Amino acid sequence: MDLDEQRIEGRVGERFSIVLSSNPTTGYRWEVRYDDGVLELQGEEYERSSDRIGAGGHQTFTFVPLTSGETVVRLRYRRPWLKEVHE
Repeated sequence: MDLDEQRIEGRVGERFSIVLSSNPTTGYRWEVRYDDGVLELQGEEYERSSDRIGAGGHQTFTFVPLTSGETVVRLRYRRPWLKEVHE
């Protein structure tokens, strides 16, 4: 497991959340990829940490496991309109 990975143990039918720092005023957005046969995304919410213009906050993704087993949730913070360069 590298520094960008975290193991979460959940139970079928019990919600869990992933909370990440975010600042949509920069144009960056969290993209989430997951196996919808194993997890259901129940909600995605952004909460500002201050009323100051340009201030960041937190993005929360709430999931419910549908089956037992292991799966991976991939989250990337990027500007969706920029093309990626693969070397």
